[in-house]
Amino acid sequence: MSNYLIENLSRKDILTVYPLVRLTMPEIGIGDWRRFAISAISRRRGAAAGILIARAQNQQYICGMLTYRAVPDLALGRTLEISNMAALDILHPRQVIIELLRALGPLARLQNCRQVKIIVSETGTVPEDLSLALLEVEPASIFESALNVSFSAPASSA
Repeated sequence: MSNYLIENLSRKDILTVYPLVRLTMPEIGIGDWRRFAISAISRRRGAAAGILIARAQNQQYICGMLTYRAVPDLALGRTLEISNMAALDILHPRQVIIELLRALGPLARLQNCRQVKIIVSETGTVPEDLSLALLEVEPASIFESALNVSFSAPASSA
């Protein structure tokens, strides 16, 4: 049994997640985060985009997050793009990432996505922990519904 509960971000938790946002994107102000989060979880957008959070079981604090959106891709078919992944747990940050990853297979299936693409920021602690998490688990078991999983760095603005 998991020690973490994975759920969609609710409006009441938007500000509670802000410290995690600052981990990966220290330049993002609280107002920009709030506007982005409200837009991402808006019912008007349907379930094609949103924010998943990880909460420690039997605790109230949020220790992980990622944003997602389902997008069309001419070559690959419908793709679930994952970005802004952050995890903060004093003892087990890698386990938080593993639990977020495990939630992606069912999410991809729900969104009718054939591909899961994780966009990894070079800031924060996630890139190293993500690499180690993937060594501990079978990617096929995490993404059982996706035909292909890829990782990429964000496009640099030159």
